[in-house]
Amino acid sequence: MKINSRIIFNLPLTEIWNEGGVLKSTNRIRYLNEREIREILKEDSVSFVIADVGKPLEWIKIDDRFSFWKKDLQLHLAKTDNFYLEDYPEKYVYVASEWRDEFNFSIILLEKHH
Repeated sequence: MKINSRIIFNLPLTEIWNEGGVLKSTNRIRYLNEREIREILKEDSVSFVIADVGKPLEWIKIDDRFSFWKKDLQLHLAKTDNFYLEDYPEKYVYVASEWRDEFNFSIILLEKHH
């Protein structure tokens, strides 16, 4: 099976790959809250990627990261480790973590729970 056609079967992930199948990172740095994501967003090259069980990884285009942050992620970012889906719009939530790629650029992985 090609790495870029991989479907996510369970969370949490242990590695991140891009659409071309290139392994981007195997190193989760830390879990993130809203304030920490805001700080990372100040970096020019931060990327968001969504991990949703049953689907391949979904990379958010760099140019769309602020729009995605405002329209989706802020509303669905887990506020605590113990969350209830009913407390979030459309009953889904993201658990965010920071990863670093081979160039030390930030990748924010969003593990989607629904």
